[in-house]
Amino acid sequence: KSMVIDMDRCTRCDECVRACIDTHADGRSRLFLDGPRFDRFLVPTTCRSCLDPVCMVGCPVGAIHRGDAWLAERALHVGDRQQVLGADFISSKVSPLG
Repeated sequence: KSMVIDMDRCTRCDECVRACIDTHADGRSRLFLDGPRFDRFLVPTTCRSCLDPVCMVGCPVGAIHRGDAWLAERALHVGDRQQVLGADFISSKVSPLG
C-alpha cells in the first residue's frame, strides 16, 4: 500500500523512524524520510511490507497515512490528482476516480 506523510503536520521528531528501528531485530529502519513530494505530501522511501506499521502508531501528530483510497481522496483535495495518478509508483496502486 502507498504511504504518505503530511509535511504540514510532521514536526520532524523522527519518532516514526525510531519506532521502525525498535520493531526490527537488526536495528535498521525500513522508513526513510526521503522521496517524491506532491504538494504538502511526502511519499517516503519505505518497504511498505508491515501489516500494522508501527511508524504510523509512533507518529505523535498523526502525519502518516497509508492506503490507496486515502491517497486518491487527498490528491483530489489538493488538486494534484493528475500528477499523483500519473506517477509510475502510485498509478499501479490507485485507480482513477470518476
